[in-house]
Amino acid sequence: MTLVVESTRSGKKASGPIPGGSRGSAAVADHADTSIIQTESPGLGYLNPRLVEKLRGQLRAQTAECVMETFGISVRTWMKMRDGMPVRRSVAERLLQRVGMDL
Repeated sequence: MTLVVESTRSGKKASGPIPGGSRGSAAVADHADTSIIQTESPGLGYLNPRLVEKLRGQLRAQTAECVMETFGISVRTWMKMRDGMPVRRSVAERLLQRVGMDL
């Protein structure tokens, strides 16, 4: 699988395979300035695991009500992000805007 990494600070795109399996989470550690890692499907992306850890710290409980109150997303979407699965890119972008993280 080939993934495209989009840099959030420079706006430049670098393409190429990301090692570490289909989720690509092992390679994300090298891209500290990357918020969303895009998949081959333009509408899907992975949230950077470092960002997920920061978000996890803001969450007082992993219940449907708490996730919705805190982030404005469903608990199912949160579990996908937490587990390193792709989610709709638009949902990931809105989440980052809500919590005040730059894209």
